[in-house]
This record gives sequence, structure tokens and C-alpha cells, in this order.
Amino acid sequence: MRRRRSVSYKFEKNISAQKAKLEALLAELNALLAFLSKARPKMALLRKRIRQLDAEAANLNDLASYKADQPSLSRIYTA
Repeated sequence: MRRRRSVSYKFEKNISAQKAKLEALLAELNALLAFLSKARPKMALLRKRIRQLDAEAANLNDLASYKADQPSLSRIYTA
């Protein structure tokens, strides 16, 4: 007949396996957090530059539409 292993052995084995998984996950999350804390200033600069480019594009669009609405001098003075 086979001997049954004790329930406490299985329980301790499951607990230690779960603990190892959680420690590995914690290490991954800490590495991700460290990366994000280093990347945060760069991301802020990129967002600022994108906002600047949006503003410049809007200004150029306004300027282009304004010049398109104005008659050119050659059309005014042509008889």
C-alpha cells in the first residue's frame, strides 16, 4: 500500500510556491516602477513638445486661411 503524504507537507509546499510567485511579481513591479520614474520627465517633455506643435500648427492654419481670404495685389491692380 502507498503511504499518504501528510497534508501539512502539501500545504507548506503550496504556500512556498505561492510566496515565490508573489516575490517574483513584486520584483517585476518594482523594476517597472523604477523604469517609469526615470521615464516620467521624458514623457512630460514629449507632451509639452506635442502641445507646442499643436499650437504652431493651429497658428499656421489660421495664417494660411487668412492669406487665402485676402485678395492678392496682382488681382486688385489688373485692369
